[in-house]
Amino acid sequence: MELSELTAYAKRKFHIQEEHKWADFPYVSVLCDPHTGKWVAFLMRQWDTDTGTEIQRCDIKCGWLSRDESDKPYLTQPFRMKGEKWVGVEIEEVDSSEAVFRLLDRAIAAGRQQGATIVL
Repeated sequence: MELSELTAYAKRKFHIQEEHKWADFPYVSVLCDPHTGKWVAFLMRQWDTDTGTEIQRCDIKCGWLSRDESDKPYLTQPFRMKGEKWVGVEIEEVDSSEAVFRLLDRAIAAGRQQGATIVL
């Protein structure tokens, strides 16, 4: 899988454009929910001079992982973002892009949840 597949999916399904927010860091971008403006994914590209390849990673704000998901070798602690709701994804290790698409779907759904807490 490549990050371009994830950004194409986000654009097709949610009308989300990849945003390069920092001119000094062109290898870093974000995907923001168009309704809430909240970040749902933080994308990173890094050139590995030893292998001559690009390393692609991302952090997705999808919440807790299920037991099945936590066993996946490509899911890690977040690389740059902080907090329990962020999950790191080593894009080169992904065996099914559909699994990463589901994480993005969850991130969008979680960001749009509204409600109230009633304390008695």
